[in-house]
Amino acid sequence: TQLAGEAGMNIVGCSLVGCIAAMGGGTLNNLLYASSSPILGNAGVFWVRIPAYLATALGASIFTFFAWPLYCERQAEIEIKSMLPHDDHDIQRD
Repeated sequence: TQLAGEAGMNIVGCSLVGCIAAMGGGTLNNLLYASSSPILGNAGVFWVRIPAYLATALGASIFTFFAWPLYCERQAEIEIKSMLPHDDHDIQRD
């Protein structure tokens, strides 16, 4: 979600990238190792059976979309303040 936002994607694109990144590995695992097989009693991948996983990933993506720029701005302010002299003793006079 962070890189997608920095690349200029909107909230829909960032949420899609975030959800794919969050649940892609588990989905692939379910499909490859047949834990989603109806024969074995588990119908569908984990986020279809328990939609709370999808809701959590979507909520985290949306939160990150809005919070990440604020975090970066705050970190930039801290970095700039750390480069400035703090008091008169830090300034060298000739």
